Amino acid sequence: MTNSTNHVGLGVSKRILSKKWTKTDNNMHEGSTITSAIGNRLYDHPRVQLELLEYCMNHTEIYNEYRDVIGLYFLWSYYLETLCFAAENKNAFLSLEYYVGMQKVCRTFFPDWRSNPLIRQVPDNIFHAFESIDIDLESQEDLNRLIISVSDSIR
Repeated sequence: MTNSTNHVGLGVSKRILSKKWTKTDNNMHEGSTITSAIGNRLYDHPRVQLELLEYCMNHTEIYNEYRDVIGLYFLWSYYLETLCFAAENKNAFLSLEYYVGMQKVCRTFFPDWRSNPLIRQVPDNIFHAFESIDIDLESQEDLNRLIISVSDSIR
């Protein structure tokens, strides 16, 4: 990453992630299309984010230039937003099997996510939420508790 790109990425990261996030910031407005319909379509969101990541990775020059920004965005949108959507809608169900697959995707594409300089600059509550990527869960009940914990921690 060039110095100018790194500077831009750090500036964007600081501006976006230096504050405490709220439902409004996450675009999770009660009664909105995404929160009211998410129960039946929870898995659509991470699928679309994965498609976007694959698109970025297929454009090697762009991906290489913005890898840290893309990594932060992907882990936020694919992982944390999906957990928040599951927490915010009582009709949404995130299965342990699907969640383990999400962890595998995060660990495969970004095994060194902790060393991403942009992720290292996020507020502690967001960083701690990201740390759940590396926690192996035993049961659906453990996942349900994690979903609530992560959602509560980043509000």
